[in-house]
Amino acid sequence: MDFFGARTTGDTSGYSSAAGTAGNYTGTSDDYVVSSTYLGRIEQVIEWSLNQGLVTIIDFHGSNLKSEFIYTFDSGETEYTHPTSAKRAAD
Repeated sequence: MDFFGARTTGDTSGYSSAAGTAGNYTGTSDDYVVSSTYLGRIEQVIEWSLNQGLVTIIDFHGSNLKSEFIYTFDSGETEYTHPTSAKRAAD
């Protein structure tokens, strides 16, 4: 399941990834919302698993997550965003 990208609203690509630009972030957490229908389905499946006594693992992976989030923390990647950047604040 992909929590980041296709099942969320909002777009952080317009914000600078440069250091010291966090003050330029003008959005709010309301701009980036995961679909409540999608989260409800996740909750349902997790409840089924737990009710059966299963060990439940939520694995966060996928092409969008990797390119849009994980690489933003790796300074060797082109997607890197400085911790004080507006893009990091938006993410």
